[in-house]
Amino acid sequence: LALYGPRAARLHEELLAVTARWIDPKIRDSALTPYARDTETRTLDLLYDSLLRNPVQPISDVVQLQLRQGASRDVAELLPHLESRGEALAAAAMDRLAARADSESKAMRQILENQQRHIERTVEKYAGPSAQRMLPGMEDELRQLRDNQRYWQERLASLEHELEEEPQRIADIYQVQAKRLEPVGLVYLWPVSG
Repeated sequence: LALYGPRAARLHEELLAVTARWIDPKIRDSALTPYARDTETRTLDLLYDSLLRNPVQPISDVVQLQLRQGASRDVAELLPHLESRGEALAAAAMDRLAARADSESKAMRQILENQQRHIERTVEKYAGPSAQRMLPGMEDELRQLRDNQRYWQERLASLEHELEEEPQRIADIYQVQAKRLEPVGLVYLWPVSG
């Protein structure tokens, strides 16, 4: 499962698993049925354990051929279950992305408002002729103060614009534009004796 935002930015990626008891397609009279959650958990634990602890055991050519011949049917039968699970997980991921967007856009608003208050206090502190009296005969410092005052006014104007646009721009980054769910693999757990 992959969720993409603006400009194909990857917002979320997750591997999903669907497990089922395998029945030879030659004798299968209905589609594969996914295990319940607890059985699925045990099956996945068994898979991970076998991958970590046991070296890969060779499987007979006959069994490999049998599995390969039925693989596309197995995927087709399990795909609706994968899609259903993927939709639920995508919805949950989108909720988390929306919460993150809200949190980050509020944080940006707070940062910009803090900057604005700080600059406004600084402007007040150095406003009027009293600032020039603090620096008598210091032409370089007075010139720097006037440059700073111009910059502060420009920055306050740009902060007004940023307060209107930046929080929304951040929220838009987390808007899901596309979802992609596709099978990426198929694993068969086969008994060593088999």
